Parts: sequence; structure tokens; C-alpha cells
Amino acid sequence: MKRICRKRLVGYAAWVMGCVLLYFFENGTVTRCLLLLSLVLPFLSILEAAWAARRVHVDLKMAERLHTGEEPHLVLTVARLPLWLFCAVRGRVRAENRLTGEWKTRKFPIGKRQELTFPPVHAGSFVCTLEETVISDGFGLVSFPAIVPEPLCVPVYPDSITVHWEPKAAGETGESTVRAGQGQEWMDGEIRDYVPGDPMNRMHWKLSARMDAPLVREPQAPGLCGTLMVFYHPQGEGTPETVESALAAFLSSAQEGLGLAGLTLAWQDGGETRWVEEPTGSLEEAVLLSLPGTGEIGADLSILSAQRRFDEVLLFTPCDAGDTAEQLIALGRGECCVIATGETGQALPEGAREIRMEGNRLII
Repeated sequence: MKRICRKRLVGYAAWVMGCVLLYFFENGTVTRCLLLLSLVLPFLSILEAAWAARRVHVDLKMAERLHTGEEPHLVLTVARLPLWLFCAVRGRVRAENRLTGEWKTRKFPIGKRQELTFPPVHAGSFVCTLEETVISDGFGLVSFPAIVPEPLCVPVYPDSITVHWEPKAAGETGESTVRAGQGQEWMDGEIRDYVPGDPMNRMHWKLSARMDAPLVREPQAPGLCGTLMVFYHPQGEGTPETVESALAAFLSSAQEGLGLAGLTLAWQDGGETRWVEEPTGSLEEAVLLSLPGTGEIGADLSILSAQRRFDEVLLFTPCDAGDTAEQLIALGRGECCVIATGETGQALPEGAREIRMEGNRLII
């Protein structure tokens, strides 16, 4: 839908009236040409802008992934804009980190190519959206909405931290055993050597490659099993630094525990809670691109609690963890480990214990 700039239109009308009065008082070649150009040029420019609005579009390009502390470099390209076209492309770029809630805007001027640089970013997802992007005539009288791409979303990876993983024994259902070679601890009956005749769908390909030996998953007995990791961040709570630290601890711990059978991850995705069982190596990107920083732990986890209980429940949070820990205790064996990177705000319920990171090192 076209938009008319009233201020410029009033100024243009005053200019035309001045040219008309000048023409009547001094009827000469110069005054006639001035009046003719004042009427024809804006009309042609408006027609060209209307034509361009249907054909010209703006492209966004940026690195496919960013890291904490990098300065995002965004390139805007106006495609299919002829050199002779007497119109202007104007707009604004809004860049937002969905996880931390930080945002910046940058206006871009006339031109076929424009490069914009934003301040260093925190971990999460960096989303760029074109706002108020229009193509107007050269005099700025009428504007038409330009063809713009979908918002550009790029994951911002946090710095990894050192995680020392010490899985618990299987509680009521099994005994722990140590497998040589990697120093990892597995629950008896979950991971074992491949025996000819084992179904191929039970093959643990990732762990087999790491151990250089064929390994298979053994179905777990009913009862307590596996580990549940939850990243919890209500919108507006915690600082960007503490949120980033909690996210780094969550992702690094998840990557360290990828080989553990029964690992389940939970985090907010929109207004709901997403959980992933047996995550894969593309875990980091999947989490980063779906983290909006909103939502509460609630109904979705109750579905999990109706199906299974966990041997170990870990809560990663940069903020108040009291109520959330109380909900998660019911999913485990009456306890929850809280990895807090900020002020928890209130006393933790019985059965919840808190772990603080030691610099860039976390021992679970």
C-alpha cells in the first residue's frame, strides 16, 4: 500500500503555486520550462517508483554462524535496480538477540549495496528483520513498500566450557560400570558390545566410532533411567552475561553427555517447552535457533513425568530457580541439581542442590 508524505506534498504544492504565479507575472521560456519540469518530473518519478516496487527487492547476507563477541557484518543488496531509475530505497534493519532480548536498529540510505556492522553479540540467535523498507520517488512525495526477504536468523555459539561429567549409578535398576578407553561411565544393561544377530537399529553409531568398537543399546528396564537436562530462562530475567554462561554450560554438558544412553534435553521453544531424547551432533544449532527466551516450565514436562522418571535431573539457569527446581524434583528420584550462573533469588526446595561454575570449569 502506497504512503503519501503530507509535509513534502504541501511543500511541493507550494513550489508549483510559486511556479504558476511566476509564469503569469513573467511569461517566458524559462518560466514555462520551470513549470513544465515541476509537473512532469515528479509524475514520472512516482511512476518509476511504482514500477520498481513490483520488481526491485532487497537481499540480506550475513555469516551462517557467529560466535560470542563477534561483530555481525550485514550486507544489504538492492537487486534489479537500474542505474537510470530516479527513485530512492530507504529502510531500517532491526537486529535482535531472541535469547537475551538485546536489539539494535540501523537505517540504510540510498544505494545498491550497503554494509552495516553491529556491536559484539552474546550467545543465542541473531535475527535481522527489515522494517519500513520502501521505494519512494526522487522527491519523497509517495512511497511504496519494497519486496523484502524473510527475517534472517543466525545462531550465535557460546564459548565452550570444560565439563567434568560424573554420571550417577542407575539407582534402583542397575549398577554402574566403567568402560575402558574414554573414561566414561555407563549404566549396566544400556551399552554393550555388539553380538552377531543384534538388530542394526540398536547400533550406537556415534559411540562406536569414538570407541573404535561396535556397540549397541540395550533396552532399559522399567524404573529410573537416564539424565534430564533443562535450560530455563524466563524472559527479562538475568543479565546477558549470566544467560550466556548458563547456555554455554547447558550446551557443553549436553555435548559431553551425548554418548550417555537415556539423555533427554528440555528447553523453551516459543511459549512451549521442547524436549529431545537421544540428541544428535546438530544439537547446538537446533537449540540456538529455537531459543526465544520466553515461556515457563509446565504442562509439557508433565507429559514426560507421566511416561518416565530420570535417574538424574540437571537444571541450568541464570535466574530464580526455586519454583522450577521444585517441579523438576518430581521427575527424578526426589532430587535436582541446579547449575546457576546468576542469583537464584530464593531458597531452593528440599532435594535440590546448587552447583556454581568455577571459572570456565564445571563439575557435575
